[in-house]
Amino acid sequence: GVVDCAIWDLKARIMGQPLHQLLGGFQDAANSYFSGINPNLGNEELVAQMRSAVAQGFRMVKMKIGHRDPELDLERVRLVREAIGPQTHLSLDVNNGWSVGAAIDLARKFEPYDIFWLEEPILADEMGNFARLAERTSIPIAAGENHYTKWEFKELLEKGGVRIVQADVVRCGGLTEFLKIAALADAHGLPVCPHNSPLTDVPAVASVPNGLFHEHVEEMSASIGRLVKDRAQPEGGMIVPL
Repeated sequence: GVVDCAIWDLKARIMGQPLHQLLGGFQDAANSYFSGINPNLGNEELVAQMRSAVAQGFRMVKMKIGHRDPELDLERVRLVREAIGPQTHLSLDVNNGWSVGAAIDLARKFEPYDIFWLEEPILADEMGNFARLAERTSIPIAAGENHYTKWEFKELLEKGGVRIVQADVVRCGGLTEFLKIAALADAHGLPVCPHNSPLTDVPAVASVPNGLFHEHVEEMSASIGRLVKDRAQPEGGMIVPL
């Protein structure tokens, strides 16, 4: 995946084109959402982080859940929803933390908080169980960062249940494979929202007609900033590929 991305970057430089235009150039600016790595934050710190993201112009924020005590997660989600108000989208990331039975029970409890998507609630390998879960909750299910190549995504989409496709550009096989996965998703009427892959996910999401969001991970962006001088940064909830 890394080599493939490097070849695309080299080709764009040789041709003198922005990479997103070479890949398809569907949009010149993409929506960006704030993704918090925050399970270790206290409730007040979490609320402050989410409020700061909204103040920066992000129209969607995402928080981690999956604590041993589900009541703790419910309370934290309640506090964040109250803090950001009804106009800002809120998504939840479980990082493969639940069994399908637990996911069915817990998803229903989060429904009153108007959740935009529930990310990786179960193990990535349990492709058939995504459909079981989706039948029992109104919250859209998102997955894909731990799936690889177009063949795994073909199986994932054919089994159903996943409504937001989150291929990681580097892990899935590079930009070449991402474009094929995006086309597969588009054929199923689904959006793609690439999992955070610094420097490659911005041109990827901007290049396809079903690109939904760029994922802005503040901690990751700060690390990349120490290595790369000129890079795309979100502003007002949007990001412009360079």
